[in-house]
Amino acid sequence: MNYDKIKPEIIASIRRYADQHCPTGDFLRAVLENDLKEAVGRADDYNIRVIPEIVRYCYNEIPCNCWGSPERVKTWLGPIKAGA
Repeated sequence: MNYDKIKPEIIASIRRYADQHCPTGDFLRAVLENDLKEAVGRADDYNIRVIPEIVRYCYNEIPCNCWGSPERVKTWLGPIKAGA
């Protein structure tokens, strides 16, 4: 798939999260937690337009057990990183 609309730094942050269990910023955390209201509220002028592409990337490119709910994200990050 082609993810050219997503900023490279967004993809890099998602990859760090998925591959190394690193926390993301608030916008991506809201996307990963499947919190549309929070994601829209935290998105900048560019990312607001590509939220569907970011979700598509997550759906197709990262493990399903690391995103989709606050509980999954918290578990993926572990007890120390979850509060960061």
